[in-house]
Amino acid sequence: MFRVHFAHTEDKMRILAGLMMTAALGVTGAMAQPGRLTDVAYMQTARCAGLASSANLGAGDNATLIGLLKSQSLGRDPYVLEKATTLQHEAKRQADHADGYTKSKLEAELGGMCATLRS
Repeated sequence: MFRVHFAHTEDKMRILAGLMMTAALGVTGAMAQPGRLTDVAYMQTARCAGLASSANLGAGDNATLIGLLKSQSLGRDPYVLEKATTLQHEAKRQADHADGYTKSKLEAELGGMCATLRS
């Protein structure tokens, strides 16, 4: 087993202080943008926008979702933006061709989690 030995207690305290400072800066950075969606939430919003735009599912009002996507796109990694666009198009295509159980599953997603994103 590998063990690290410190010459002095002061070394331990410096390392502990450095770790605490790093953690504090991380928390401050996370709090700086409280209204910013995570990348996963952003991509889920794109999927919901695709579902909401499908005539097969009733083509609900997705202006709120589209507006949220536009406002949250600034400073977002290009990969995330591309993936979100792909998810939006795939969700619309899936919803447009859905029937039976798949359609009811997508309607439940649209009325459940997607409805919370609209509010």
